[in-house]
Amino acid sequence: MPVASRDLTVIFEIVADEDGRWLVRLFKNVYGEYADKEQARVGAMAAAKDGMTLGYYVEVWDRSTGKQLL
Repeated sequence: MPVASRDLTVIFEIVADEDGRWLVRLFKNVYGEYADKEQARVGAMAAAKDGMTLGYYVEVWDRSTGKQLL
């Protein structure tokens, strides 16, 4: 199991695309698509929890507000 480290940070980003869909990105790749921002937030937080369980240092960012959620 990896040791939690800021050198191995897994970053999930919540973003809106040009079609109005909400996406969760992981390393700039689409991790999930959602109908609304709240579903995207829940999805990102669940994925982050899984990452932390595996021992990764995780961040979740809402790019529509620029705020770090986790």
